[in-house]
Parts: sequence; C-alpha cells; structure tokens
Amino acid sequence: MILPFLLLLSACPRTSDPPPQSPAGATLIQVRTQEPGAPAPTPAPKPPTEWDRMATAIDQARPQAQACYEAALGRNPLAYGEVLVDVSVNAEGRAPGATVVLETVADDALVTCVEGIVRNVAFPVPKTSGASGRYPFLFTSDRTPAEVIRALQDRYGLLPPPPPEDRRGRMPEAEPGTVVTW
Repeated sequence: MILPFLLLLSACPRTSDPPPQSPAGATLIQVRTQEPGAPAPTPAPKPPTEWDRMATAIDQARPQAQACYEAALGRNPLAYGEVLVDVSVNAEGRAPGATVVLETVADDALVTCVEGIVRNVAFPVPKTSGASGRYPFLFTSDRTPAEVIRALQDRYGLLPPPPPEDRRGRMPEAEPGTVVTW
C-alpha cells in the first residue's frame, strides 16, 4: 500500500531557529493560517463511495461466511486462506455474476459457499452503472501460522502503520517482555 506524503501547514511564529527535520530528512514547514485560539475548521465528512456502500453490504454477510468457514474447518481443521470475489452490482442491487477470481483455501465447498453468499447480498442500488470491485474474504483460525496471518493482513492493507524510527534511523527499544519483528 503506497501512502502519499502530506505537507501539513499549521500555526507557528517565524523564528531564526532552523526548521525541524523529519527522520527521512524532509523539512517540516509550518505557517500560521488563523488567529491563535480560533477554532480549527472541521473538514466536511466525505460521502461514502459506491464501493464503500457495496463493502458495507458484504460486511453484513460476515456471519454466513463464518458459518461456511466453520464447516470447512470441520472437513480440515488446518484450513486457512483467502477468497477474492469479483463483484458487479446490477440496477436491482444484486450481483448475480459474482465470481471468485482467486482462492488459496483449497476447499471447493467453502469457495462455492462464499460465492453464493455474495450473489445473494442485497446491495444498495448503485447510483452509477457498472458499480464493481473485488472483495477479499480472509479465513484464519487459531491454528493458522502467524506469518500467514501477517502476510494476508499485509496484502490487504490491514496492518497498523510501523512504529516510527528514532533520529538515528533505528527502531525504538521494545518494552521488556516484548519482541519487535519486521
């Protein structure tokens, strides 16, 4: 996941001190844009996108997908993986052509079950024609290796941001009793 860098313009008086440096060597520029004590303007909330509305509808089918996975665990207690579904919502708010484009669970019944769930979701009627996207279902249990869970989370941008580096370019010391991995 590539995150754009953001230059923040905030309030500070002009001084002769050198500007602060970020760990990456970029200069932070600060400019006073309002009177001290004035409340900062609150940004207007962004309206949900077509994909946000679709993903919310799929999220509501999570209990059914969990039931499919629990059945798969009954067949193979070590089952884990992902099922990536291509979703295209029609004018009636249905996705009859939802198809799995990637699966790593090696359980045909689970894949078929997930595909059926998505086809039966009642989506909001799209505001524009051709509302589509790919939705990942990630299936893990307490028996799934930690490195597999981390790889799946990393693939779909579900990991928290890494801890900041200190000024010498090293990771900060971990608290006693913890292990830092990266």
